[in-house]
Amino acid sequence: MQKRRDAEKAGRDYHTREEWLEIWSKPPHDAHVKAFHWFIERSHKDDAHVRDYKKQTRPWLGLPTAEGYRVRYKNDPVFRQSHSDRIAQRRTLNPKGWRLSQFIRLGFKGDELMEFKAEEMLGYSLNSLRDHLEDLMPDGMTWEQYLKAEVAIDHKRPVHTFNMLDPVEFRQCWALDNLEPLTATDNRKKLAQDVRWREAAE
Repeated sequence: MQKRRDAEKAGRDYHTREEWLEIWSKPPHDAHVKAFHWFIERSHKDDAHVRDYKKQTRPWLGLPTAEGYRVRYKNDPVFRQSHSDRIAQRRTLNPKGWRLSQFIRLGFKGDELMEFKAEEMLGYSLNSLRDHLEDLMPDGMTWEQYLKAEVAIDHKRPVHTFNMLDPVEFRQCWALDNLEPLTATDNRKKLAQDVRWREAAE
């Protein structure tokens, strides 16, 4: 049979339809094992290819939140533009609150001038704020994560529901009982939900 001879020359097994039916109708056979190993090997090759592709095109995947954010900001121009637009929007809508957030973080890192400015705007000390946040931190969350920007200060009642130009409402927004620690990832998700809610309301 010409097909069988061609297959033998090429180093392949050749079976007629009847022979294949007989082989596959029997209990586990070498052919089953070969097919299984071929499938597993092919899958591993495909997985490795996908992992290599993702590592080359998205090097921030698998990194800790803060580090991954920095790497993505450096390598992804679309993400970088989105980040810039978001920051510009926050500065426009809430310039005073934006400055305060920076004062607080720098104050906690030891900048005495920023600490003074933050306490003047808040109406209480940064030590009080730190004690409050640490009391609310769940297991696994640390103060070092906040300093690395992996944890954010979240407002239970969203900032956009306050009139930040009113000194009284500004203090209410930043009152200790309205603040809680939240992972940076969860905080961005909440912010996105608040933005969608505000846009829908408008």
